[in-house]
Amino acid sequence: MISIVGYKSKNVLASMSILLLTGTLTSGCTIISGHDSIVRNDTETSTRQESNTPLSTAAKELASTPWPQPQKITLPSRMAGVVLGKSQEKTISVDPVEAYFKQLNLRVLQANNQAQNVNRFTLLQKDAAEHLLTASKVTDAVYASITSENVTNVDINVAEESISNLRTARNIYIKTLKKLENDGEDIDPADISTLKKDFLNASRQLGRATDDLADRLNDNDQRPSDSVSNFIRSR
Repeated sequence: MISIVGYKSKNVLASMSILLLTGTLTSGCTIISGHDSIVRNDTETSTRQESNTPLSTAAKELASTPWPQPQKITLPSRMAGVVLGKSQEKTISVDPVEAYFKQLNLRVLQANNQAQNVNRFTLLQKDAAEHLLTASKVTDAVYASITSENVTNVDINVAEESISNLRTARNIYIKTLKKLENDGEDIDPADISTLKKDFLNASRQLGRATDDLADRLNDNDQRPSDSVSNFIRSR
């Protein structure tokens, strides 16, 4: 007689083996928490992250933020969670605005303990200024790539992703500013308008540089990505 428990265990192990094999075959796919379980091919992203060109280096710096990024779950890990009856989606979703807000509170507390006179708005302004400086580095790197002999569509993808990251950062800064204001922080509306304008200008400059890079690929009879003009919209 076959034990039912043993039978179930064997089924689970068999399922896990299939999942591991599936993971080997689909290692280029990732699932991003907080995005309705979107599955996408991550081959080009991995290539971009592993490259050490000036553009990829500047783009990585721009993607580094004071708030946590959505964590990626590999397809085998998520499927294994389903087999074992464990959900991983709900445990890693993080609100970047709330996380950044709490981080600013902590940084102010730490500064006060060191007798430094700072407030949350000052720290946010500093972070935003550094973000904009990094964005200008990416723009310069895009223009430098135009004269490179090895320019490819991957460079376009890196630039487009940087534009998206810059817009996301802008939205998080603005939402955090409003949250700080609701929490009693004294913030001049003009400062919020200035921040919006600065990020919009940075996005436009990066967008123009990316379009010029796409034109360069056209000249080389390569098929570039679509124009990034749709990334830039005035609000």
